[in-house]
Amino acid sequence: MTAKKYAQELVNLYMDIKNQKLSDYSKIYLPTAKECARISVGVALSEHVMNDSEYSKRRFTFFKKVIEEIDNI
Repeated sequence: MTAKKYAQELVNLYMDIKNQKLSDYSKIYLPTAKECARISVGVALSEHVMNDSEYSKRRFTFFKKVIEEIDNI
């Protein structure tokens, strides 16, 4: 999966969350969904920073690209 596709799918997941405390018509809007997606990717990034393996380096690079793509949405 490309970083762009992963970013879009992640943001879409957050867009579909229904807010239970407000009215039935409320929903999470794009800026909030993007910030949630950035936080999620940040957690994934932190897991790969500590490890010096080649796999972790590739995943770190991938997740950095995902953050760039989230910003472009």
